[in-house]
Amino acid sequence: MMFTGIDYVSRWMEIDESMTFEESFKRLAEKRHHSVQNVRQIGWIHVGAVYMLSVNNEVDLFGYNDIKGVFNDMIQKRVGVPRDAQF
Repeated sequence: MMFTGIDYVSRWMEIDESMTFEESFKRLAEKRHHSVQNVRQIGWIHVGAVYMLSVNNEVDLFGYNDIKGVFNDMIQKRVGVPRDAQF
């Protein structure tokens, strides 16, 4: 599901430049209900979509590296994650 989600979200954001990640992810959730099992998968879809948009549009990977670093901190150091959250 991860690759499908990354492709679906990034393609919608390319088609409609005003579409946010949240809006495109909601479309994915409508089409593939219960396909994302946890918050970590949402994070990887977000990171992957930023990567795909950067590569497909020949943009510097600065934004991708930044968001990947934030996500890695969430996973490894639990930065910004509530203490009782299942991640």
